[in-house]
This record gives sequence, structure tokens and C-alpha cells, in this order.
Amino acid sequence: MTAKDAVPPTSDLPSDVQRQSAATCVPDDFYYDTKHLPHRTDADWARVRACAFAKDDVGVLMMLYANGYGVKRSPAIAVRFACLLGGAPAEEKMRVFHLSTMDGKDGGAEFDICDDATSGFMAGYCTHIEDRQRAQERAKVLAKYAQKLNGRERSAFEQLQTALSAFAQRRGDSETDMMGTARAALAIQASVDEYDAFMSLLGKVEAGTLEKSDTARVNDLNQEMDRVLHKVRLSKGVEADSSGRIGYTTITKANVVEAQRAWLQYRDAWIHFIGTHRTPDIDTDSLAAHLTTRRVEQLRTLLEEAQ
Repeated sequence: MTAKDAVPPTSDLPSDVQRQSAATCVPDDFYYDTKHLPHRTDADWARVRACAFAKDDVGVLMMLYANGYGVKRSPAIAVRFACLLGGAPAEEKMRVFHLSTMDGKDGGAEFDICDDATSGFMAGYCTHIEDRQRAQERAKVLAKYAQKLNGRERSAFEQLQTALSAFAQRRGDSETDMMGTARAALAIQASVDEYDAFMSLLGKVEAGTLEKSDTARVNDLNQEMDRVLHKVRLSKGVEADSSGRIGYTTITKANVVEAQRAWLQYRDAWIHFIGTHRTPDIDTDSLAAHLTTRRVEQLRTLLEEAQ
């Protein structure tokens, strides 16, 4: 209540022209993109502020005034926006307390909406924010890498990235238990894990440090993968009306089959890329063994869920 009359000064409010120019902006994306600029200015933050006011995004406005980004730092105004933001009771209480302990001086600790997240909903939101920034950084690295490839190699690399995206999405959508309030965060993280694994494998391919394997090992892994997948498909749902599901989860056997199909296309895209990208230190058996080992581990986890 002590912050109910703490309102932004009129000079901070956007003009009609600024509001119109911000009609299609996404405040939180705009905020975090600006935050990650190497040389951001007050003018950059002014555009973020106009966007937030135009969209009535109190979460972004709360962070702007808490941190003094393009405005005079004011924890009191930030508290007012925090109260308007609401959320889970414990989350709201912690956020307001956090802001009320800030002294309002420049150079203090940075405040973020995710600092005091406790709910499953905010876990999903914050995971999405982090993943979006990481995806942008990853895209820059991959674009730079693609510049070193010739036309044929680049085409195969683009096909590989398409297959990766399809499999990563399946891991998030099809092979993640969607029960509970943290389901969005878990689904995003499952996809992120695949992108991280891809970047790690690409680094090993380029450095020629992938563990060596042979055809016999690949055959053994394929047999083990088929065996575990077969067991998953034969498993029974725990509840009477859930025969198509895996254990107590929301994952269905059909989901697993779809994800497996996407993985096979991903594996084949990797092998095709290695076949076009002449890398003498990497052979397709070593690559297939690495990929299949990871997939077997994923299927074993699903089998544990099923049992």
C-alpha cells in the first residue's frame, strides 16, 4: 500500500506516435534483446519502455524501474507494478519484499522477474526466456560455421538442422510428461538438451575427438535400442483407461513411435552430413554409436516410467 501512489512521471509515458509504432512489439522479447546488446543506450530502453506501456506489460515496466533502464531508478514504482502483476501468492510476496529492500541507487544489484519465481507457470516462462536467448546465440555460431562449408556441405548441414529441430520438438512435446504445473519448463528443457547435445557433438566432430567405434558395436546398440523400444511399446498403462500411456505419465506409445521416427531421420541426416563433409578423423560407425548410445539411454528412461 505504501507504493500505491508511486506512479511513473508523465515524461516517461510514450507519445501517441510511439504507442502506434509499438503496436506489434513483444515487450519481454524486446526487453531481453535490448539487455543483451553489447552497447545499449537510453534511446534503446526508451523504445522498450514505449512498447511496455503500449502493451500494458507491468512485468517489463517493473524491471525497467527496478533497474533504472532508460528511466530514473525507483523501487517504489517497481513495487507498484509488482503488485499489479500479481501471480502465485508466495511469488508475489517474495518479489515485493525483494524490491522493497532495494535502495534505489544506481549500480545496485540487477533485478529480474525470474529472481523470485516459485510457480510452475513462471518456471515455464523463465525457461522460455533463457532458451530464446541461447537459441539466438546458437544461431550465430551455426551461421558462422556454415560459412566454412561448400555448397553441397551447406545443403546437408541445413537438412541436419531441420532434422534436429524436428527431433528436439518431439522430445519436448511427445516424450515429456505433461502432468504438473512445471510441464512447460520440462518440455522446453527436453528440447534444449537436444540442441546442447548437438552443439557438443558438432564440436567433437570438428575437433576429431569423437570416441572411436566399429560396425559390431553399432549393431549391438541398434539391437539394444530395438529391444528397449519393443518393451516400451508392450508396456501397460497404470490406470484402466490409459492403456496407450506410459506408466502414470501423459506420454503415449504413439508419442514414442513418432519421436523414434524423428530420431532416425536425425541420425540419418548426421550420417549424410558426415558423408558430404570430408572429415577424415570421423567415421560413420563412431558417429552412429555416439547417437545411438544417447537414444538408448532416453528409451531406458521411458521404460522405467512404464514400469
